[in-house]
Amino acid sequence: MLELKQNLTLNDLGAEQAFWLSEKKDPYSEVILQLNYIYKQICPVRKFELIGKLKYTICKCLDEYYSEHPMKNKKQLQVDSDHFLIILIYTLIRQNQPLFLIHLKFIQFTMSNQIEIDRGQNSWVFVSLIAAVTQIQEKDICRDNLQNCLETVIQSQFIIEGM
Repeated sequence: MLELKQNLTLNDLGAEQAFWLSEKKDPYSEVILQLNYIYKQICPVRKFELIGKLKYTICKCLDEYYSEHPMKNKKQLQVDSDHFLIILIYTLIRQNQPLFLIHLKFIQFTMSNQIEIDRGQNSWVFVSLIAAVTQIQEKDICRDNLQNCLETVIQSQFIIEGM
């Protein structure tokens, strides 16, 4: 069923029009490539470092797009946590990797102390990514056979203490 939602748009997810990048054929393709790169990594530390760079990649996509398509009110381009979450949800669906949650769980299991100590950009993006996966599943945006057994993983031990 994940494949059925590949045509989901940022508008469908409630993003403001400034974030649609409507002139671009595949908006946020660099973010999707980075998510795939994270997925392919073996080392949890490397995965965590790459996750921390997702915010910069999203901002880079916006900067590149609006350097070619200037807009009058640049205040609309402030990426707050709500917009960031919507873009993460969109790119995770477009990435089409239903096992991505297992990779997040692997990072959390092997690096829980480092994540708590970090408390910086990497941890914030990591928690946002977990929230995006949770939203996808809870809102039934995309569901496949694997999702039923993964729901219990999301509901257990995904809250990082102190965050």
